[in-house]
Amino acid sequence: MMRRAILLALAVTCHAQGEQDAVPPVARATGRLRLLFAGSSITCGTGAPSYAASFVPRAASRLEAAAGIPVDALNLCYGGTASLAQYLSLRDEGLPMRPHAVVWEPGTLDGLSAAPALPAIEAGIRAVRAAGLPLILIYPATQYQAVPRDAVARLARHYGVSLADIPRAAAQRGLKLRAVAPDGVHPNQPGQDLMTAELSRLFESGALTSQPAPLPPRLLAPSLDAARYLPAVDLLPGMEPARPSRFRPAGSGVQCPDQCEGTLAADGGLLAILFTFGRVPERFEYQMGNGAWRRLDARHRWLVSHLLYNGLAPERHIVRFRMSAGAVDGFISMPR
Repeated sequence: MMRRAILLALAVTCHAQGEQDAVPPVARATGRLRLLFAGSSITCGTGAPSYAASFVPRAASRLEAAAGIPVDALNLCYGGTASLAQYLSLRDEGLPMRPHAVVWEPGTLDGLSAAPALPAIEAGIRAVRAAGLPLILIYPATQYQAVPRDAVARLARHYGVSLADIPRAAAQRGLKLRAVAPDGVHPNQPGQDLMTAELSRLFESGALTSQPAPLPPRLLAPSLDAARYLPAVDLLPGMEPARPSRFRPAGSGVQCPDQCEGTLAADGGLLAILFTFGRVPERFEYQMGNGAWRRLDARHRWLVSHLLYNGLAPERHIVRFRMSAGAVDGFISMPR
């Protein structure tokens, strides 16, 4: 208690003297920082010996010690997703949590999805910026990155947000990918240490205290502002309800205990499907209208987000599907 009082006094004194503060003014005024983390299984802490040893709670703990106020680390990680699903989760679930700042790890699995990646990342940046919140983007060290690092850095510069460039930080320390992520994706303890250090450096530099300027013009097309999440129970009412998933509350998903067939009608020129993490079916085939049947690539059973179609006429489409045992959380569409 004595140590916390001393740290708080020091932080307030430094702030009063005009030195760089580490937390947003609103958090300093309320005496508590609500820091929202969003991302893939990396942000969930996969690869660390325990969640407590992962970068999210450790970076928050360091910030709390430096700032002298409690830090609530809100974690909205969504394992196995591409940036399109993460953007909607951040917009529809994360921002309503009323955070004071956001740390987002997008783009990690976009190389395994045909969904628009950079426009989704830009849409997420714009949503956070429009809410008036400071934002730090994380570009992690993983073999699955298909989103060019320079493109993410360009978005960060254009919108005046900070970028935690983990591959660059690793290279500066002479660390190879396998030294920080033995499976090529998830940070081990040295990788968690590296991400913690890089975020702490940005916190200390005032990345969470910068005042967002007016939104600049959009860089990329298409605009995904109108994209929306559709619970599977609303589109597939004849299927059995599934247990709760990480992305949506109870009642949003459906499950197939063995072999299932179904039909759904979806509006717009884009449709993506989100399976339940850990319950991705071995087989999922679908047919658009009277077209040929197609089969999704299920090599990566942990990959939950898949694009069914993109770029078709923005009208209502009938989609038929056949699937083996598994569960579906919902769909993402672009309305007409």
